[in-house]
Amino acid sequence: MTSFDQVDAPETPVRLVTPKSPWKTEGSIDTQGSTPAVGARDSTTMNALDDTIEIVIPDDANGLEIRYQTSTDGDDHVVEGWAIANDKMADGSDDSYILGFIHTIKGGTQVGPNSNVFCDTLTCAGYLFSEGVVNNPGGNNVATYRVDVRGYEKILLIATTLESGKTLKADVRWY
Repeated sequence: MTSFDQVDAPETPVRLVTPKSPWKTEGSIDTQGSTPAVGARDSTTMNALDDTIEIVIPDDANGLEIRYQTSTDGDDHVVEGWAIANDKMADGSDDSYILGFIHTIKGGTQVGPNSNVFCDTLTCAGYLFSEGVVNNPGGNNVATYRVDVRGYEKILLIATTLESGKTLKADVRWY
């Protein structure tokens, strides 16, 4: 039997780790949108939409975590997340977005970095990303959604329900 000291080790150590990534506010939405029509989900049309938050996923990211901020405690919003693997298909034609998830969220009282409050309640209807994990602590904490992005390159967030006069922000981090 060979001891560990006698086993040939690679010159460069290999580590399996989850890289650290700080939260980043990706954008804000001030105007309520709507679910894109069936014939309007191609990349050119969707990328031209106003009042969305575009999340571009880094090439080396396996997963994404999202948290939301809103204007005040008790704000209610519904957010659709639409995903695309690439704006163009292999033949150069427009690819289409796929519904990834629908989040129903509510503002809490913990203050966020933008003088807003974090959403403390988050429920998720998963579609393309049906295996996502919701951290839904309630009680004025920070709710999050974590999902394996499986090689998708971009997610567009559309607030299909937005409290009148309120602003919704999305923070993301990757792993």
